[in-house]
Amino acid sequence: MSSASVLAVHPGPYTIFDLEAMPEDGQRYELIDGGLHVTPAPTPLHQIAAGRLRTLLAAVAPPEWEAVEAIDVQCGRDTVLQPDVIGLRAAAAFGPDRVINAADVAVVVEIVAPSSARMDRVLKPQVYADAGISTYLLVELKQPTVTWYALSDAGGYSILGSAIGSETLRMTEPFAVEIVPEDLVRRRD
Repeated sequence: MSSASVLAVHPGPYTIFDLEAMPEDGQRYELIDGGLHVTPAPTPLHQIAAGRLRTLLAAVAPPEWEAVEAIDVQCGRDTVLQPDVIGLRAAAAFGPDRVINAADVAVVVEIVAPSSARMDRVLKPQVYADAGISTYLLVELKQPTVTWYALSDAGGYSILGSAIGSETLRMTEPFAVEIVPEDLVRRRD
């Protein structure tokens, strides 16, 4: 049976168990309140930017933290997202679970792609904020930009800083790091 036919006959809301049964076909499967969201595999440039940002975060993370790419983060009973880069507790990173609880996550990064722009800019920040993740980074590739958001008392995120092109974003929380957006997408000579 193809994955398309499995998706077509699914009754009712999806669960985390349904998500774990999805095919490994290169697409990204996420759940939001039991609704299945499927996006195409990222482009090579998207993956280069994610890898470079993960490397930056891993280099500055204290020993009790790790930085990883594209793992499932449970943000609610029937909500599981797969951020492009995640800063999480080392105990969770080295644990047996495939899906990480949002309580173990300090920072999530979403790199905007044409197929996920609205999700990355509008819906995912609210889901991450509702889950209590303290820091959200939004990366735009077209005109390289990194925007740093922190959880606010009002229940969403507030912008703490932003950098475009060759500007430097100096983040202090949850890890002190300097990010130059164009360095994330620059070709190596």
